[in-house]
Amino acid sequence: EDQRLHLIIYIDNFNLKPFDRNRVLREVRAFVSQKVHKGDSVMLVTYDRELHVRRPFTTDAQSIASATFELEKVSAQGVSAESDRRDLLRDINDADNYASVAGRVRAYAESMSNDLAFTVSSLKDFVGSLAGLPGRKALLYVSDGLPMRPAEDIYYVLQDKFKEQVSLLETQEWDASRKFQELAADANANRITFYTIDAAGLRAASSADVENNAPSVAFIDTVTNGNVQAPLQMLAESTGGMAILNTNN
Repeated sequence: EDQRLHLIIYIDNFNLKPFDRNRVLREVRAFVSQKVHKGDSVMLVTYDRELHVRRPFTTDAQSIASATFELEKVSAQGVSAESDRRDLLRDINDADNYASVAGRVRAYAESMSNDLAFTVSSLKDFVGSLAGLPGRKALLYVSDGLPMRPAEDIYYVLQDKFKEQVSLLETQEWDASRKFQELAADANANRITFYTIDAAGLRAASSADVENNAPSVAFIDTVTNGNVQAPLQMLAESTGGMAILNTNN
């Protein structure tokens, strides 16, 4: 019993785009069908601004695979977040003066920070709920990434446009590294290993699509991708798991 595997598939719908999620779910179905062994116990949960247990722990792998088809019909809210980001990037590009967009950038960062706090809090609560469960516990976390510093890339864009008026030190105000360190510590205390998947897969340039003529588009994309992948890497490495990044398989 102390070596029995308890696998939790945690689909973060709040931080996922539907296409990315559904592509990963196809991979998850194949994995569950082929790799889950007799006696292994699997649970399927989603985060949709609050936690939903879609299937409690079961040794019936087919039941889990079937439930993932149902998830493809559930809304995922990453598209809305991406739309807000694109709108703000466009407005910065079109702005004639710093004051016209500075307040919006700060409000955007604050909103992202609040959303992230709810996301991490839900994960921490769930990790705590597994404290008394014996055996090996693996949490397969699927999202399009989480920001280590909310809106960090937006501040870089703002600085590129208004070089004399922006300080990147403001991004430190939104630094969430302590939240992720505490989550990893809780997971280790409860013998839970994180396996994290960046469902965005092989990331291509994105801000170039926003009619952004700044010379540092490629650099901004690097900042964006590194920022949202850093927590996935940290959670996996800190708990002895693996981060699956920059791949569609």
